[in-house]
Amino acid sequence: MTLYDKVGKLLFEMESPDTMTALPDSIGLAPGRLYLWKVEARIGWERWVSSELIEFRVGPVSIQSPERDSLRLLARSLSDSG
Repeated sequence: MTLYDKVGKLLFEMESPDTMTALPDSIGLAPGRLYLWKVEARIGWERWVSSELIEFRVGPVSIQSPERDSLRLLARSLSDSG
């Protein structure tokens, strides 16, 4: 997974054997700012697939409504089991 700011500056890059990951606390995403991310996955020996470069914004933090986290809602619709 690779994360960029709105001008394309690399903010974070990682490899993981899992289908889920979390950003470290050292990477703070500011509400309202534009970010871009891309995911690449190995699907076989020397076979890779990658996502498009996706734009997203982090919404305001709401203690009463964690369901408003747009990435959390999107992640529910994505699955590798199916």
